[in-house]
Amino acid sequence: GGFTEPQIRAQIGSTYPIIYGTKFARDEEGNLLLDHDLKVPYTTGEAGNIGECTPNFEAGFNLNIRYKRVSISTTWSWKNGGKMYLGSKSVVDLFGASQATADARNAGKVIVTGVDDVTGEKGTFEVDPETYYYYATDVNEYSVYDADFLKLRDLTLSYNVPRFSIFDVTVFGFARNVLIWTKVPDFDPESSQGNNNMGGYFENYSLPQTMSFGGGFKVTF
Repeated sequence: GGFTEPQIRAQIGSTYPIIYGTKFARDEEGNLLLDHDLKVPYTTGEAGNIGECTPNFEAGFNLNIRYKRVSISTTWSWKNGGKMYLGSKSVVDLFGASQATADARNAGKVIVTGVDDVTGEKGTFEVDPETYYYYATDVNEYSVYDADFLKLRDLTLSYNVPRFSIFDVTVFGFARNVLIWTKVPDFDPESSQGNNNMGGYFENYSLPQTMSFGGGFKVTF
């Protein structure tokens, strides 16, 4: 699934599925190689495994609290480990439409750590933001992130009204997709394309997740 590069695929010797795409050039120690003149990272021009998607584990649990007539119930999801491709992030960075690029413009620089590909000098360099994002976002590996998250999926608040005659009345309100803590910047890692082999691993121009609210009452007798 995906494009020619990047894509989600099966590959011999790797846990299915993987993200397949272009990589950053690195030295033998894994340090980024930086262009001698521009001090920006660049691609090797070769595609390969740039991230294994399978998480270490996924878990879900409920938490319910009741005090007298008031109760709160919640549903949580926890995903640990695994990678995902976040194409929309590279696009908004390329066009200067993200918070990260706004911060870089305000600072007037992007700090890049790596090794000069001519001198072998290892260090930290200041790079013009437009130049950095133009080159870096062209490499598929730039858009690969840890997909860990903890999400509060559901929150319901209920109140049992004092009994009236033969009637028991419960009033409730709820919210869905309430909060998320994740390493993925600016996006919900569950925003993805496809619901088969790409689902949860490959994102590009996906619709953002939304929060919804509702409420009601229940009468029993």
